[in-house]
Amino acid sequence: MIPEPTTTITRNEVPTNSAFKFFLLVLYSILVSAITKCSSLNI
Repeated sequence: MIPEPTTTITRNEVPTNSAFKFFLLVLYSILVSAITKCSSLNI
């Protein structure tokens, strides 16, 4: 019974990690677009 929860945790960590990376990617793209808008406004 002990190995089963460990396997479940390991399986759950992978989608969470990829979702977190995707979230960071979205945040980064929003940040880049915001910087581009600010620089274009300044110019």
